Amino acid sequence: MLDHWQPVFLSRRLRRDPVGVVVANAPVALFRTASGQVAAISDVCPHRRLKLSAGKVVGDHIQCRYHGWTFDACGHGESPAAPKMTACTTSYDAREAHGLVWVKSRDSAPPFPAVEAPGFFPICTLEHSV
Repeated sequence: MLDHWQPVFLSRRLRRDPVGVVVANAPVALFRTASGQVAAISDVCPHRRLKLSAGKVVGDHIQCRYHGWTFDACGHGESPAAPKMTACTTSYDAREAHGLVWVKSRDSAPPFPAVEAPGFFPICTLEHSV
């Protein structure tokens, strides 16, 4: 499922705080960097397994609430107490389009879906919990 672009969240609802979503049974933490770019990484801190979406955004990183580990949009993490201690977590390609946040695995290369059609225009975006 994550080998293709998946719409996972409304762009307008992704603000300062990180958000957790589940896509194809994979927990994903969505967040905005300081520059406003969307990012998506695994919602499980590799240090103590706490949800990263329960943390906060610090600059271009998401910070785990438990011990303060920080992770960038590529999933590279660093310990606050021992900067030379690092960890990695799964990261996803993320982008905004059509009022939605879309994610896919970094290992796949599908084209982004073309949803524009001549003579048609979007009137709303529906949200469903599945």
